[in-house]
Amino acid sequence: MKPDKKSKKNKKTIYKKADIFSYEGRDPLDPSGAPELVIGIVGPAGVDRKKVCESIVFELEEYNYNSTTIKLSSLMESISEFKKLGLASSFSDECDRIEKLMNAGNNLRTASQKGDALALLAIAKIQQVREFLNSNESKEIYAPRERTAYILDSLKHPDEISTLRATYGQGFLLISVHANRDQRVQNLAKRISDSRREPQGTHLARSDAERLIVRDEKEDFLNFGQNVQSCFPKADFFIDIDSKTKTLKSQVERVFKIVFDYPFITPSKDEWGMFHAESASWRSADLARQVGSSICGDNGEVLALGCNETPKAFGGLYWEGDIPDGRDFQYNMDQGAELKRLMLAEIFNRLKNHGDFGKKTSKKISNLIYKSIRGENDPVLDGLQALNIIEYGRTVHAEMASLMDAVSRGVSVKNATMYVNTFPCHICARHIISSGIKRLVFIEPYPKSFTNKLFSDSISNTRENSEKILFEPFIGVAPRMYQFSFKSISKRKKKDGVIVEWRKNNAKTKLKRFVTSYMAIENQIIASLIPQIIDKCKEINYDILESSGPH
Repeated sequence: MKPDKKSKKNKKTIYKKADIFSYEGRDPLDPSGAPELVIGIVGPAGVDRKKVCESIVFELEEYNYNSTTIKLSSLMESISEFKKLGLASSFSDECDRIEKLMNAGNNLRTASQKGDALALLAIAKIQQVREFLNSNESKEIYAPRERTAYILDSLKHPDEISTLRATYGQGFLLISVHANRDQRVQNLAKRISDSRREPQGTHLARSDAERLIVRDEKEDFLNFGQNVQSCFPKADFFIDIDSKTKTLKSQVERVFKIVFDYPFITPSKDEWGMFHAESASWRSADLARQVGSSICGDNGEVLALGCNETPKAFGGLYWEGDIPDGRDFQYNMDQGAELKRLMLAEIFNRLKNHGDFGKKTSKKISNLIYKSIRGENDPVLDGLQALNIIEYGRTVHAEMASLMDAVSRGVSVKNATMYVNTFPCHICARHIISSGIKRLVFIEPYPKSFTNKLFSDSISNTRENSEKILFEPFIGVAPRMYQFSFKSISKRKKKDGVIVEWRKNNAKTKLKRFVTSYMAIENQIIASLIPQIIDKCKEINYDILESSGPH
C-alpha cells in the first residue's frame, strides 16, 4: 500500500508540538455540551468493523457531529521511518496483507517497548486532523472542535486503551463488537478467497482465516503481540453485530442516546444482572482477580449473589472486619500456587532420580527444581499448563458462592439466569449444569477453563440449540458505565407535568470534559513520546523482529 499524497504532505506536521493555546472568552472550568469525542473500536478478526464505523458516523450526524475515521494500521503505512517494520507496497492477497500488518504492529510495539505505540500515533493524528479542519474553516488552529468525533479502528493491545482513557477521560468511549465465531471465520475466509480471485474457494481459505483469528485473539508468548482477548472486556459498551433481535442501528442509537442524555434510558435485565455481578466482585480480596456472580429470575429479580472469596466455618465467606480473618492475603501468599510449584518440583525430582541423564541434563533439571520451588521464571516453566490448574485454590469461586447463597436461603435457581463477569471454570460449570440454570452470561474470557471442551454435551454458545444451556457473551452497557448511563442528571418533566422535549440535533452530552487538560496531554505526548518511537524505529533490526512472532 502506498501512502496517499495528503499523508506524505502532512507526515511532518503530525509530530509537531502545538503552541501554547488560549481560548478567548471561554471559561476553562465550563465543560462543553458538545465536546470532541474519541471512539475506540475493538473488533476481533472477521468482524465487519467498517459497517460498525459507518453506523456510528451516520448516528452522530443526527447530533450534528462530523466524524473522522482513523485506521490505526494506516498510521504505520504513511510514515517513512516505519518502512523497517516490514510493511510492503503490495500484498499477494488479503491473508498476506493482514499478516504483514500484524507483524508490523508487533514490531512497532516491540521496538519501542510500548504496548500503546499505535494509540500514541493516533493521538498525534487526532491533533493533525483537528488543526487541518480548523485551518480550512479559518478558526484558531489549536482550538478544540465542538461536535467532532474521531473513530479509531481498531485497538489491539490493552495498553492502547489505558493510554486513550488517561488522555481523553470521559471523552473516550470504547465499543467492543461481538460476532459469532463461525460467522467471523466465514467472513474472513470469503475476503481472502475474493482477494485471490477464487470466489468459489471460500472453504479452502478457512484454515488461513482460523489461523489469523487465533493469532488476533492473543499471542500468548509475546508481550507486545496481538491481544484483542484482553481488550474486548474493557469496553464501555458491547454490541452484537449478528444479533437476531436488535439491529446494529438500534444498538448504536441506544449508545449515543445514553451519551447525549436521553432521560428515559433504563437498564435491561441483562445490564441489571451483570451490574450486580460486578458489584459483588468488589467484595473479593482474592489474590488473582475479583469475580462476581448474580442469579436472576425471569423478571430480573436478584435471587442470589456471590464472589470469589475464602470460606469460613459454619457457612458463608469472610467479610472485612471478621475476627479471625482467614483470607489468603493474611498469609502473605497464595498457598494454592505454592502447592502447584511443589508438585512440579516433585515431578522434576523424580525424573532426575530415575532418569538416565548426563551431568549437564541433571544440572538443568536441578535448576528447574530450584526455580519451581522458588517460583522464578524460566522459558520451560512459563505458560506451563500444570501451573494453571485451579483445583488447589482456597477460595470459593463466585459461581459456586452464588449457588450456595441460594441454597442457604432455600431459593430455587431452576431455569434462572446466572451473570458472571468472567467465563466460568470447568469446575464451576459442572455445578451450574446440575443446578438447573438455563442461561449464563459472561464478560471476560477465561483461557484456563476447559468448560466448552469437557461439557459440550450440555453447553451451547449459540441460541440455535435450545436443548443445551446457553453460555453467551454480555451485550449492552458495561458495568463500569452503569451509573453514568442510568443515573438521571436532567429533569424528565416540565412544571406542568408534560415530559421534557429531547431532540438529537440539539442534545448535549452527559460528559464533563475540560478542553485544556486533554489537549495539554496531547502536546506532551507529541513532544516527548512520538520522537522516541521514531528513533526506535530507525534502530530496528527487522529480520530479528519479524522472526520473533508466529506467522
